[in-house]
Amino acid sequence: AVALSWSLDHFGVIAGSVDDAALVLGVARGEVGPPPAGQARRIGVPRAAWQGVDAQVERALELTIDSLVASGCELVELDRPNAEDFDRANLASIVVSRCEAAAYHDTLGLDRSLYSADIRAQLAATSAATAQDFIDAQRLRQELRSDLTAVFDGVDVMLMPTVPIVAPPHEGAEKLPLVLTRNVAIWSFVGFPALSLPAGTPEGALPVGVQLVGPPWGEAAILSAGRAAELTAR
Repeated sequence: AVALSWSLDHFGVIAGSVDDAALVLGVARGEVGPPPAGQARRIGVPRAAWQGVDAQVERALELTIDSLVASGCELVELDRPNAEDFDRANLASIVVSRCEAAAYHDTLGLDRSLYSADIRAQLAATSAATAQDFIDAQRLRQELRSDLTAVFDGVDVMLMPTVPIVAPPHEGAEKLPLVLTRNVAIWSFVGFPALSLPAGTPEGALPVGVQLVGPPWGEAAILSAGRAAELTAR
C-alpha cells in the first residue's frame, strides 16, 4: 500500500462478518483468536452526525437503533461530537493528510506529471499551507481527542451513519469529498477505532452503512455492538 498520511493512516479489515474482522484484528495484534468479548449496552447517538442525511439512510439507521434497543441496549443522546467538531476535524484532517502526503511524495522523487490531475492538484495545494496551519490542526487534534474521550464516560460506543448519503454516481462524486468524509475523517484524526457494517439496502440504491465508534483501545466494545447490530440486520 502507498502511504497517504503517516499520522492518519489506519489498518483496516474488509470482512464478511464482524467475527471474521475480530479474528483478523487478533492476528494483527499478535494474539491467538479474536480480542476478548466486550459488553456494549450504552449506545451514544450524536445527532450532529445526521446532518444532511438522506431519508433512505435515516430509515435504515433508525431500524438498526430500534433493533438494538429491543435487544436491551440503552440509547443515550449525545451533545458531542457536535456539528462544529465534525466540520473542524474534517478540514483539519485535510491539512494534515495533504502536508504529510506531500512530504512522503517529495522523498520519492517521482515525476508528478505522471500523476493523475486530482492527485497533482491535492499535493500542489500544500504549497499554500503554512507551518502555523499544520500546528493549529495538531492543537485541535489534541483538544478533540481529550474532549471526545470524555464522552465515553457515559456510553460504551457511539452509533451514526457511516456516510449521510447513499452512494453517489461516479460522475460528480468528486464534488462531494467533505460530505463523504464528514462522519469518518474525525475518527482517523483523533485515533479512535471504528467499525462500519451494512444497515440495509434502500430500494434502487447500494447498501448504506452504520458506523460504530469506540474510545482508544475500545475495539472489544465496538465488536460487541457490531455483533448485535449484525444479528438484528439478518
